[in-house]
Amino acid sequence: MRVSEVCALTWDCVDLFEGTIIVDKIMVNVNKEWVFGIPKTASLYRTEHTGKARHSPSFPLTPTYPRNIAA
Repeated sequence: MRVSEVCALTWDCVDLFEGTIIVDKIMVNVNKEWVFGIPKTASLYRTEHTGKARHSPSFPLTPTYPRNIAA
């Protein structure tokens, strides 16, 4: 992956269960400000495979908070 693609990754592009990353945007510098842009050619829109998918999460998908234990 290119640096501009990695910098533009957001969680909606990452699928840990399927083991894929969707490349659909890049970071570009416009007037000294970094903004999301679109890839230059259609072939740069792609799905990258990460190598190994997680079929069951080893971490909770929703935050858990400690219970208040009355003494």
